[in-house]
Amino acid sequence: MSEAEVAAAYQDRFARRQTRHDDLLRYERDLIDRLDASDQTYVVVTLVPDLSGDFILDTKTMRAFREETLDKDLLVIPRMVAVRHVTVGSRRLIAHGGPEPAKASWIACELHQSGAGTFAAIAANRESMAPPGQVDENTARSRIEDEDLVLDIWSGLRLLARHARDRAAAGGPATVRATLWPVTPDLPAELRQSRGAGGRLGSHQVTDPPQASSVFDIDDLAEDGPALIAATSSLAAGLIQHFGYPETLQMTTDGVIRSNYWSGLRYGPAVQRWATQANVDMTQDPV
Repeated sequence: MSEAEVAAAYQDRFARRQTRHDDLLRYERDLIDRLDASDQTYVVVTLVPDLSGDFILDTKTMRAFREETLDKDLLVIPRMVAVRHVTVGSRRLIAHGGPEPAKASWIACELHQSGAGTFAAIAANRESMAPPGQVDENTARSRIEDEDLVLDIWSGLRLLARHARDRAAAGGPATVRATLWPVTPDLPAELRQSRGAGGRLGSHQVTDPPQASSVFDIDDLAEDGPALIAATSSLAAGLIQHFGYPETLQMTTDGVIRSNYWSGLRYGPAVQRWATQANVDMTQDPV
């Protein structure tokens, strides 16, 4: 290639990268605008394939999507947050757990014909920071449990990758972004854990939406196995580090699950069953 051709190829590469970034933000904002954030804080995961796919959005597709999602819990480890409404938007399938079709809560996804998609799941019900006995609706905080945050990212990555691969026939790399929303100076968030005596993880609250981005192979995310666990650990750490804590406790970037960082009856047995079925190694070694 000539020098001019090389320069043009790099320019095209950078332009495509910027387009994917713009799509990530646009798709994320589309779902966030649908979420009921009056008292809930969400983990939002967005995936955009490097090479777009496609599928026919018609009545047959809508019917199949409804059968797959309606009254189902979309999380890898069920947490009783079922889909109550299934509909369509412009070039996308939509499912969520809200009380009415137009407003989503608890759990939601928008799955685009291109293979891109956005997933949201509740991370916390916000609580007042006012002293006991006093009501201050303008001062609230989100207490994010680390296990819930990790499970939400884990579930979002798998669901979005399976949509991209199985419904839209997209493959190869995908750009992924995760964030917590809403987080503002008036609605701060802190990271906590409920194991043992419980308590805060990290050194501080956050007052801006933490976000993390990375690139993963769609096939790795779509299959239950060590690669999905490694990606979840990496992306979750990107959010956790905003709170001043260094890593994801429940999983490693080598694709191993740390069983002693999943709460006993709440998650422990279900995580163990999933790991056995997915041939994922588990360890009880502390961090």
